[in-house]
Amino acid sequence: MYGILFRQINLFRVLLIFWNLIRERKIENQEILTKRILGSWESIDDFFNKSLAFCIMCVDKIVAVIVGTARFNHYIAIDIATEEEHRKKSLGQILTQTFVNECIERGLLPQWSCVESNLASRKLVEKVNFKFLKQNDVYWFNI
Repeated sequence: MYGILFRQINLFRVLLIFWNLIRERKIENQEILTKRILGSWESIDDFFNKSLAFCIMCVDKIVAVIVGTARFNHYIAIDIATEEEHRKKSLGQILTQTFVNECIERGLLPQWSCVESNLASRKLVEKVNFKFLKQNDVYWFNI
């Protein structure tokens, strides 16, 4: 006899109540979310006033996130990540569709940038029907 264990997967919008659970360290793997928010916004209040984020949790651990990392007028840049062991389960697609729907309700236009070598990101962006606009030159320098 074989048994299959299914873990509970839930989608959450990152609101203040959810952020407080993170601050109280009641959520595992919080760094996948906090480093994106705090690395992109001056403060958590700045994030809540100008952006949005969603995450998918497996029991009490964050396994995938999508965050609006920059905002210019009505454009909002997307950053998305999924933990290795949870890839190829359509979590990125679920997050993206949820994020885009919320953007539409708020009158925002989501913008997705990725390097050409990031095949997973390119496949996901095509799967959710984003349209290619232009290719940008990127310049690197050593410090």
